[in-house]
Amino acid sequence: MKATVSTPEILIATTLRERKVGTGVQTQFSTFSSYLQRVGHPVRIVSSFSYSPLIVNPVLAVRKILKPVSKTAWLRWHRSWHFRYVKAALRRAIQQSPNSVIYAQDPLSAEAALQVRENGQPVVLAVHSPNTEADEWVDHGVIATSSRLYAAMKTRERDLLRRVDKLVFASDLQRTDLISIYPDVEAVPSIVMPQFVEVPRTNGVSTPQRDAISVGTLEPRKNHRFLVNVIAAARTAGHRYSLTIIGEGPERRALEAQITRLGLDDLVNLKGRVDHDIGFELEEHRIYLHASRQESFGLAAVEAMALGMPTIVGDTGVVEFLQRGVETCVWHDLDHAQQGAELLISIMTDPQRMQEMGRRAKERYESSFSVDAIAPRLLAYLLDEF
Repeated sequence: MKATVSTPEILIATTLRERKVGTGVQTQFSTFSSYLQRVGHPVRIVSSFSYSPLIVNPVLAVRKILKPVSKTAWLRWHRSWHFRYVKAALRRAIQQSPNSVIYAQDPLSAEAALQVRENGQPVVLAVHSPNTEADEWVDHGVIATSSRLYAAMKTRERDLLRRVDKLVFASDLQRTDLISIYPDVEAVPSIVMPQFVEVPRTNGVSTPQRDAISVGTLEPRKNHRFLVNVIAAARTAGHRYSLTIIGEGPERRALEAQITRLGLDDLVNLKGRVDHDIGFELEEHRIYLHASRQESFGLAAVEAMALGMPTIVGDTGVVEFLQRGVETCVWHDLDHAQQGAELLISIMTDPQRMQEMGRRAKERYESSFSVDAIAPRLLAYLLDEF
C-alpha cells in the first residue's frame, strides 16, 4: 500500500509515552505504528508528551510529590494534566493533518480528540480495560469504589462511550462485560478484533533454565497468589517447579509474604518490571502461566505462543480464539490450587505434549495474532468511511 496525498493519516492518541517495551497498550499501538510505517501509510503517535517535553515533564513530575500524601490528589493531577497536554498535542496534529483518523488508546485521549477535531475527523477508541477505567484505578489500589472521583470517572466514561464514532474490542467477553456496565455501548459501531504482536526478540537460548513464567501487573485481579499456591501444591506432590513473575504493583508485599510463608523463596522470583523485550525473559522458561480472573485479552500469552511456548491461561478473552487443550490449556478452577498443580504436572511431565502444544501455539499465532494477519484488518476498519 502506498500513501497518496489524499490518504488519511492515522493519529494514534495516547496519554502514555511512545515506547515499544512497556505496557500491553504501548506494545499494541507501537506495533501498529511500525506496521503502518512499513506499508507506507501515514501515521503519527500523538501523546501527552508530544506537546513539549520541557513543559510536560516538570509538571507531571509533581505527581511524585503528591502520591505519598494523597493518592486521590495524585490521580486528579495525573488525569488533569495528561488531558490538557494530549488535547494540545492533538489540536496541533489535526491542524497539520486535517485529513486524519484519530485512533485513541484511552478515554482521556478520546475525550480530548472529540473536543478538538475540526472537520468531523472520526474518533475510534480502542478499549483496553477489562471493565472500566475507574475500576482499573481501583485494581491499582489508588481509589475506592465509594469515592467521589470513582463516581465522576464512571459518569464521564459513560458519556464518552456514547459519543465516539467507533469502538475496537479485543474479545467478545470484553464487549459483553462493558455493555453490562454501560448498556448504551451496544448502539455504538464496534468490531471485535484479537490483539496482535510481533514475534518477541530473543537471544536464541536453546535450553531454558527455569520452568514457568507469568507477566502482569501485581494486582488482585491478576491472581498471582493462585500461581504461587499452585507451585506450593506441585512441590507437595513431589515436583519442584520454579516460577518467575514479571511485573510490579500493589500486591507485591502480600505476594512476598505468601512466598516466604510457604517456604518458596528458592522457587518463586518476583522480578519486577523489565525494560527490555519480554522475549528475553520468556525464552528462559519452559511454560507460560496466566491466571487472571478478569482479562480483556491476554497479550503476554500471545507473545509466549509466538515463541512456541505451551501456555496455561484463565478463561479470559484470548481463549475465544484458541482451541482448549490444543494451543493452550485452561485452569479448571482459579480457587483450587491442587487442581491447578495437577494440570501443570500433567503437562510438565509430558515432553511430547509440551512440544506439540508449543508447535500448535506458534501456528495459531501466525494465523490469528501476527501483525500481518490482523493489522490490515484494523487499518481497513479505521478507514472504512473514506
